[in-house]
Amino acid sequence: MAYYAPKDLVVRSSADPGTLVPALRRIIAKADPDQPISQIRTLAEIVEADTASRAVQVRLLGAFAAMAFLLAGIGLHGLLSFTVSSRSQEFGVRIALGAERSDILGMVLRDGVRLAIAGVVPGVAAYTAGRSMSALRVGVEPGDAPTFLSVVALCFGMTLAGSVVPAMRAVRLDPTTVMRAE
Repeated sequence: MAYYAPKDLVVRSSADPGTLVPALRRIIAKADPDQPISQIRTLAEIVEADTASRAVQVRLLGAFAAMAFLLAGIGLHGLLSFTVSSRSQEFGVRIALGAERSDILGMVLRDGVRLAIAGVVPGVAAYTAGRSMSALRVGVEPGDAPTFLSVVALCFGMTLAGSVVPAMRAVRLDPTTVMRAE
C-alpha cells in the first residue's frame, strides 16, 4: 500500500476565486498531469465549515439571550406596575400635599433604576467570571468595551422603557379619587 501525502496549494489573490479555478487547473495539469485535484475552496469556505457548529451555538445563545431580555423587561414592567398600584394612595397623598408630578415620576423611575443596578452589578461580576469562555464568543474579544457598554446601556434602556408606563400611571393619579377609594 502506497503512502499518499496530501498536497495543498494556497493562492492569494484579489481576483474572484471562480475565475482563477480554470487557470489553476491548467497550470497544475501542465506541471504534473497525474496530480489529482480534489477540492478547491476559498479560505472563507474552509473557516466557515470549521466554525459552523460554533456559529449555530452562538446564534442559539443569542436567541435565548433575546428571550431572557424580553422576559426580564416584561417582568420589570409587571413589578413596577404592581408597585405603582399598591402605592397609589401614597402618591395621591403626596400630590395632594403639593408634590410635583415630576417628583412622583422621579420616584418611580428611581425604583426602576435601583432594580437595574441590582441586576447589572451581578451581571458585571458574571462578565468578569465569563472572560475565560472567550473561545465560545466568535468575533468578540474578552475585553470588548463597546460590546460591554452597549449591553449595560441596553439594560438601563430596557429599565427605563419598562418604568415609563407605570410612572406615567402614577403621575396621572387624581388625589381625590385615590383618597375616596380608601
